[in-house]
Amino acid sequence: MNGIIAVGDMPRDVHNVYLVFLMDYVEGDPQPDNVEVDGAGFYSLEEINSMNVAELTRELARIAFEQPSHGLKANPVNMVSLPTYGLYGIQSLV
Repeated sequence: MNGIIAVGDMPRDVHNVYLVFLMDYVEGDPQPDNVEVDGAGFYSLEEINSMNVAELTRELARIAFEQPSHGLKANPVNMVSLPTYGLYGIQSLV
């Protein structure tokens, strides 16, 4: 594991908390569970941007592809219209 890249909080009827880690590829092919994930693979950011994926997935991929620094910061863009929702991502190198 190379570190945490995002922490997300999405309160709904079932409260979701997301912890997203940046990890090194070791071996094998990604396998979908066919319950929550119906497809899996390795994709570039450009490919992900043209796919039918959730906005949260797209944003987390963007964060993962950036060069990280240390620490988390609040994401100023609300991805859903819930007042208590929050996504915290890595601080980009400036």
